[in-house]
Amino acid sequence: AQDYRYWEDPSDEYRDAEGTLLPLWKFSYEKTKKLSVTEICWNPHYYDLFGVTFGSFDFMRQVTEGYLCLFTLKNPSYPEYINSTDSGVMCLDFHPQHPYLVVVGLYDGTVAVYNIQLPTKERQFQSNSVTNKHGGIVWQVCWGEDLQDGEMNFYSVSSDGRVFNWVLMQNELA
Repeated sequence: AQDYRYWEDPSDEYRDAEGTLLPLWKFSYEKTKKLSVTEICWNPHYYDLFGVTFGSFDFMRQVTEGYLCLFTLKNPSYPEYINSTDSGVMCLDFHPQHPYLVVVGLYDGTVAVYNIQLPTKERQFQSNSVTNKHGGIVWQVCWGEDLQDGEMNFYSVSSDGRVFNWVLMQNELA
C-alpha cells in the first residue's frame, strides 16, 4: 500500500491559495482489477472497516464473477475478508445492530446475507428460485427495523421495477 500523506506536489508553489487533493491510501485486490467498483459502505460499528462490491456496468458483456471485499484502515494492502460470487456484486449494506451481517445484491437478481464472523464464507441466506428473486439487476439493498417478533429484514430494489421486503426466517429467506 502506498501512503500519500507525505507526498509533495511540486506544482503547489505555482497555485495561489489552493492545494492538491491527494489520496491517503490505495486499497486494491489483484483479482478485481478488471471489475468495476459498484458500491462502498462503511460499517456502522467498526469505524475503520468498509465493504466494497465488485461487478460490471458493461451490460453487453457481463462477467461471470463478482466480489465482496472488506477493507480496514489498519491494513490497506490487502482485504480483511474476500468472498467471490458467480455473478457481479452490485450493492451491499451492513446491519446496524449486528455489524457482522452483510446483505448483498447481485447482477443476476439474487440477494444474499453473509455472516463475516463465521470461518466459512458460505451464504447464510439466499434468494435462489426463479420466483423468489428479482428478475433484473439488484441496485440497492437496505436493512429495515427488526420486526416485532425480533426477525431481521431488509429491502431490495431492482431494475425489474419491484421492491422486495425479505425476512430472515430460521433457515430461509422469505
